[in-house]
Amino acid sequence: MQSPNFPPPTVRSSNFELLRIFCMLSIVAVHYVWHGGSAASGSNIAAAYFLGNFAQIGVACFVLIGAWFLIDKEFSITRIFNLSKQITFYSLSIALLLFIIGMASYTDIIKNAMPIIFKRYWFLTPYVFLLFLHPFLNYVLNACSKKQIRFLCISLFIAVSVIPTIFIVTDPFGFNIFRFILLYLIAYAIKKECIRIEFKRTSYSEGDSRGKRKEDFPDSPQFPKMFKNNSKTTY
Repeated sequence: MQSPNFPPPTVRSSNFELLRIFCMLSIVAVHYVWHGGSAASGSNIAAAYFLGNFAQIGVACFVLIGAWFLIDKEFSITRIFNLSKQITFYSLSIALLLFIIGMASYTDIIKNAMPIIFKRYWFLTPYVFLLFLHPFLNYVLNACSKKQIRFLCISLFIAVSVIPTIFIVTDPFGFNIFRFILLYLIAYAIKKECIRIEFKRTSYSEGDSRGKRKEDFPDSPQFPKMFKNNSKTTY
């Protein structure tokens, strides 16, 4: 009897999962503070803004994680359709429930029937647009050198983050499609090693003297024998 062919199990990275958990907790915390009424009093406003910073970090990390896995994937209209279908189902269901109890209007039902177009959920609208744009972004970035990619990251960071923050052109804590593209570029630059983030570990052998690294003292006659990794050397 031939055994059935099961699909290979999905391999998950514990570091990404732990980061996702932290991001979700930070976003839930700031929503509780702002929308739960805890920030109504003046004494809690500072704490609300403090938690709001963590929420923005959480949102940025979510986009970076999504972009990290999206970079090496082919464009799939099915992926976008399935995501849009889920968003529309829950959005329309909530709107109909609120309409029944008198807390929503016909206009709300129409807008919730097309939540991505009417930006009913601010995060999902630019994210879906990013799914459409990612093959074009990959085409452009694959044709660029590492230096050009770094230049693009710095230029877009100044344009969509630094300038609006200094001149208060728009909400500096807000997110739009341009900020999502910036985060996609950063994820691409890190994954393709255009931006290197290294954590070096220094190891010492038993024969090293005075905490010196072996690579600091090459095996050359001009260095004293006491600095060489020689088992005959005594101290």
